[in-house]
Amino acid sequence: MDIIGVKYRRLKSGDDSQFSDLVLLFNEEFESPSLTYVNTKNIGNLLNNLKFVCIVAQIDNRIIGGLTAYELEMYDREGSSMYIYDLAVSKEYQRKGIGSRLVNEIIMALRYTTWEKLRLRGIIERFDMEPLRA
Repeated sequence: MDIIGVKYRRLKSGDDSQFSDLVLLFNEEFESPSLTYVNTKNIGNLLNNLKFVCIVAQIDNRIIGGLTAYELEMYDREGSSMYIYDLAVSKEYQRKGIGSRLVNEIIMALRYTTWEKLRLRGIIERFDMEPLRA
């Protein structure tokens, strides 16, 4: 079920403020010891890193969910895989399909890459996908 008014987008260089808001949401949802800490130095570096992906869900420019993922080169085969590192949705919007939609958004974003697998950190399930090659 899609909630009306939720917009999904991939953050890019210069979206430091939105990424900081997502980190604060992660801190709250994961019950981090320091709810207000954001490593602002690394945020800019990550958004400029081509091997890092951050997708957010927002309503009226308020971040209500998001995920981060990293591309890792494989040592047991050729190529690389994309690993979802963190995924969270604000409590008031959980169980409304936003987390699933975030995963679908990254799958769609990766369809036109050479990544062969999308994996979730710490979760047994895998989302294997066939890469689309031109």
